[in-house]
Amino acid sequence: MPGGKTLLHGDLKDEHVLYCDRRQEVTGLIDFGDAYISHPAFDIRWPRRDDRLAILDGYRAEAPVNDGFLVAWRAVQVLSDMAALTSPRFGAERRAQARENLTAMLREG
Repeated sequence: MPGGKTLLHGDLKDEHVLYCDRRQEVTGLIDFGDAYISHPAFDIRWPRRDDRLAILDGYRAEAPVNDGFLVAWRAVQVLSDMAALTSPRFGAERRAQARENLTAMLREG
């Protein structure tokens, strides 16, 4: 249920997503070794804004999300992008994406 706690993959990235080119759809996920229970916003490891919005659309397609869900969702995105801007472990491309994400969020209000 969006807004509540759920099982999270914990290490969601492209190589853990099974995709069928013929049907053009996701067919599965693999590698649940880092799975845990928490708010869905904490499973967001996708730096691209379009990917984040697609994931949010997926949650909204399942059921309406409440204001608390959206507050947590936005807070995790801001924290993730701020970490990318301030940590030396992230490269220039990730820092540029973080700046773009934060600028877009500020424009939205």
